[in-house]
Order: sequence, then C-alpha cells, then structure tokens
Amino acid sequence: LKNLVFDSVVKLPFREVFVQGIKIFARKRVFVQLWVKYVSSKLISLDEKSERKNCIKILVLNHHRYGPDLDVLKVHPEVHLIALPFQYQAFINSFSLNRTVKEGSNRIFEKGDFDTKPSSYLYQFLPAFVKKNRIKCIISCAFHYKADRSWQDASRRSHVPFITLQKEMNIDEANVVSATKMFRKFQSFQGTKIFVNTHNGKKVLVKAGVCNAKDIIVTGHLKIDSLYLKVKERSERKTKKQVVFFSFLPSTVA
Repeated sequence: LKNLVFDSVVKLPFREVFVQGIKIFARKRVFVQLWVKYVSSKLISLDEKSERKNCIKILVLNHHRYGPDLDVLKVHPEVHLIALPFQYQAFINSFSLNRTVKEGSNRIFEKGDFDTKPSSYLYQFLPAFVKKNRIKCIISCAFHYKADRSWQDASRRSHVPFITLQKEMNIDEANVVSATKMFRKFQSFQGTKIFVNTHNGKKVLVKAGVCNAKDIIVTGHLKIDSLYLKVKERSERKTKKQVVFFSFLPSTVA
C-alpha cells in the first residue's frame, strides 16, 4: 500500500511544486538550528583526537575521494579531522537548488546547478554549523566540484578558510598546454587556498585563470610523506633494488 501511494504521488503533475514548497518552508531561518543539530549528528570522526581541546578541527568534504592523503594528515597531533558524508552535504545543498534542477540521486545533486545568490541557504546554515562544531577550516580535494562551490562562497563570507588539496595534478611540461585548456572549462576558485603537488600544477591553474598565484601553494605529495618516513626508517637496512612501473594514458593530467 505504501509503495502504491508513493508511486501515485510521484506521478502527480504538482509533485515538483509540492516538494519545492516543503523545502521553502523547511529552510526558513527559524529551522536553521534544527538542521545544524541534525547534520552535526551525522559527522564522522576520522581520528581519535575528538576529546582534545587544543586541536584544530577541520571539516572534511568528499572524504571518500582522498583517503591516503587524509591518513597522513590525521596523524598530525594538532589536527582533528571530522568528515561530512556526501549525502548530508547534498541534503543541505538541495535547499539551495534552483527550481529547474531535477532531483533523485546523489549523482544529480553533484551535477546540479546550485544557487549561489546572497539568499543561498548556506549563508545562514554554515556560520551556525561552524560555531556549534568549533570548526576552524574546511577542506576538499578538488576546486571544481559543483557540490562544493556554494560551500567555498559561504566559507569566505563566514571567514572560515576553505582549502583544496587538489588531487590528480601530476603535470609535466609535456601536458601543461592540454591541462591548461582543460581547466579553463571550470569556474574560478572561490575558496581561500589551493594546495598542489608541483610547480607545473600551479602554473597550469594560474594560466587557466582558476585563481591568483598567491592563492596557490606547492606542497608536494601529501600521501607520499608516510612512504618517505618508512623508507627513512629502513634506510640502514640492506634491500634489493626494486623497479616500479607507472602506467598513464597519453596526455593525461593524472
């Protein structure tokens, strides 16, 4: 019976208007604290430092996309990582979706046309959310994710640093031109800083107009740090020579 009723409602022509009406009601300012409390309850601690008072609490977006980097970062004694699962980021984003955007899956939310006007719901939600969870910084792994764009903008307005640990930026001189052409297709970065692996990566983002050179920091490969430390610890041991083969597609950015 439940499925029958649901299927009937889905097929009604006014369903989209009905759902939009619920969203307009739910995103009223009076309910902001309710949604802050709800989303806060869904945060995932990525390390064991939740009880420490002096740690820098960092909100991690898209944590499933760059696990090896986060594994290195969370070892730092002064950093506490808390992840916001994508489905709850999509849930909050859905309050700011333009009416013309269809809904139905996380994939569609990720590709959706998110409202970035001053009336965006995140402008109300994020300051309260950051304050409740004592968040000092927000990080993600790519500047061009549409689901993150309104978070970049809202973070800037809330005076919370938004930093991108840009992944898949192993660019050499041979593909600087092609990579620059590709990144020109994306909108400019609205956050605070972008961390890249190499100077070629920085060159590409600056040429592509993603952001100014002063907002890009070359950090090297974060996920390689753990390997470097292991090699350093074993440097005195005698090991056999090893050869590592890397396979890349022609003209790839990664």
